Amino acid sequence: DITACEWLEKFLTEYKGAYIVISHDRYFLDKVTNTTFEMENKTLHEYKGNYTRYLELKAEAREAQQRVYDRTVKEINRIEGIVEQQKRWGQEHNFITAASKQKQADRLKETLERPEDLPEAIKFSFRAKEGGANDVLIAKALSKSFDGVTVFQNAELDIKRNTTTFILGENGCGKTTLLKILMGQYQSDSGEYKYGNNIQCGYYDQAQTDLDPSKTVIDEVWDKYPRMTQTEVRSALAQFLFKGEDVFKNVGKLSGGEKARVSLLKLMLGKANMLLLDEPTNHLDDVSRGKLYRFITSTSSGMLVVSHDRILLNLLSSTYELTSKGVIYYAGNYDFYKEQKELAVQALQARLEENGKQLQKARRQAREVMERQQKHDVRGKKQNIKSGVGKMAMNTFKDQAEKSSVRLNNVHTDKIHSLAKSVTDIRSELPDMKTMRLDFNSSSLHIGKVLVTAKNLNYAYQSEELWKSPLSFVIQSGDRIHLKGANGSGKTTLLKLLTGTLSPTAGELTRMDGLTCVYLDQEYSIIHDDLSVFEQLFSFNNKLYDHELKTILNRFLFPVSG
Repeated sequence: DITACEWLEKFLTEYKGAYIVISHDRYFLDKVTNTTFEMENKTLHEYKGNYTRYLELKAEAREAQQRVYDRTVKEINRIEGIVEQQKRWGQEHNFITAASKQKQADRLKETLERPEDLPEAIKFSFRAKEGGANDVLIAKALSKSFDGVTVFQNAELDIKRNTTTFILGENGCGKTTLLKILMGQYQSDSGEYKYGNNIQCGYYDQAQTDLDPSKTVIDEVWDKYPRMTQTEVRSALAQFLFKGEDVFKNVGKLSGGEKARVSLLKLMLGKANMLLLDEPTNHLDDVSRGKLYRFITSTSSGMLVVSHDRILLNLLSSTYELTSKGVIYYAGNYDFYKEQKELAVQALQARLEENGKQLQKARRQAREVMERQQKHDVRGKKQNIKSGVGKMAMNTFKDQAEKSSVRLNNVHTDKIHSLAKSVTDIRSELPDMKTMRLDFNSSSLHIGKVLVTAKNLNYAYQSEELWKSPLSFVIQSGDRIHLKGANGSGKTTLLKLLTGTLSPTAGELTRMDGLTCVYLDQEYSIIHDDLSVFEQLFSFNNKLYDHELKTILNRFLFPVSG
């Protein structure tokens, strides 16, 4: 969830070693990287700065390359024009000049490097159904539990026409469950919801359960919209980068990104004027994400989105935070929500601190009053005895003093109970501040220490080298590298070379003595599903005692008793 992403960002920025990350999360990359290695056209390009700076530098480099190319082409055309002119004049010295100029043009052609075409991107030509009620969706008191465990309760939504809203909450709080209830796929335990007149819903399922793995791409779309002609279906598929024989690929063999494009195309063709999107940017590459961002800011459809993509969330107009007790509404995007959330937490903490002080003061005053009363009673009793007051009168004075003391104690007790309840209530309103804690032993590292050096590195699959230009680079402690490239460009191969899983077929790769690497892939293949969390941790390091393993698990929010 977003909280875990923010924890990871903090951990990585404080980490003293070097790391390489592959990610499409621009918000995350801007926070944690200071260098981008881009693999493009079988060549590695290095850009200094975070992701936003990389985009600026790449655009500047491309513009400069285009200007050089245009000037060179213009110069070649000018020279070849002279060549043709000299040939037409037909004198001997003209042919000599023509030959010399042609050599000059040929040398320019040898250096001419045409800028590569920008990668293809999906095209959203989405036309939503016109009309629809102003009250798009109203939900009241929705709740859901599984196996007796309440996921959420008292969830209420009020979504108006042409508004874009996202649902935020911790993993497991029921965001996807809520969407499935609103789509009629799940039955709520209580409450109700209603869509307005002429509202047509479209749903993007992050698990892509709407796809049939046994079908071809074209049949998957055509079966959903049988009234379309084959030409119309293939034209729509082409807009989502399925061309030629690609339309006959089996859906079950598509990559995650390709499946996402099929699901998005089916959603687009539905022309819904209310979209429920569950993690729509998962599996999409940078270019496709950019197109989706532009679509979201330009469409007239209403939206209810679940996502961890903070760039996307900042494009939306309002926020619902889903908790086990209900929802909290914020009239702004993610940054606004975060700001308001922090202000609310600060206000609650200030109230908690103030009420805590008042509670301590009330308890202290109660003790002081009781002590004064006891001293007063002792002094009064001694004085009465000394004055010769009768026993009956003394008992009367004693009863009056005890009643007064009880009344006073009740006043202080009521105040203490009221303040204590207020403190408890405020604490219950504060968000769970538990965070993962990690003590990483990297004290031997300092910024700038050379960890890895690559010289003319390459790797060959079936005698064909992966990179046109061999790779040469240096990785130092403190480097935060974003590795970027299209599928098949060699990103994973480079990571395996760096970790020693593969050996280079050409060039040199030198690692610092004692260097240790950890490779965490997106499938988390180092995790064994058949092991418990404790057994998994033990398999990573079997030299630790049980109590040490349990301490580590508790730091990572896996509470272990005993």
